[in-house]
Amino acid sequence: MADPPADAQPLRTPPQRLPLQQTTERIAVALRVGNVVVGVPTALLAAVPPVSVRWVVGGLVVLAAWTVVFSLLAMTRGLVAPLMLVDAAVAVGFCLFIGRFVPVGRIDEGSSWIAVIGSICIVSLPFAFSARVAIPVGTLVVVAYAAGFPLAGQPGRGLVHSVVLLTQLVISVGVMAILRRASMAAETALAG
Repeated sequence: MADPPADAQPLRTPPQRLPLQQTTERIAVALRVGNVVVGVPTALLAAVPPVSVRWVVGGLVVLAAWTVVFSLLAMTRGLVAPLMLVDAAVAVGFCLFIGRFVPVGRIDEGSSWIAVIGSICIVSLPFAFSARVAIPVGTLVVVAYAAGFPLAGQPGRGLVHSVVLLTQLVISVGVMAILRRASMAAETALAG
């Protein structure tokens, strides 16, 4: 077997993900899979008029398919920016159309499966992004959640849980900032 030419580039291997990255990937996937396992039956049981069962089933199919795609990509490529931005777009879409999926006039505003989708997205954004990106993208999800209620004919509702979502975002950003600093300090100490 001939030796490779001197100027040949070695095959590039994907960069190793740090333990903190691997952990946050697993958490993000577990949250989404758990939401499908618990959220699907809950959503079907809560699908009472004025909600259309067709809309709910269609939404659940989209949610399950997205969960599979998200999980595969997160575990193989990590929580990369395009994946997380699409996840935020999916959450925004569900939040804006909450009135099609949930009987918003009959339930507490933060108890729906759509509220859980918003929370999971918001809590996961700081896993991938610094505060500079996570806060504006997460705020967009919060605004979509708050806007979904008036769009569903329920003005004035959704605001309390929107504050909860915003609080989750700020706390998640803070926790991840602390974890990143601790992780970098540990990596430095172990390397030195």
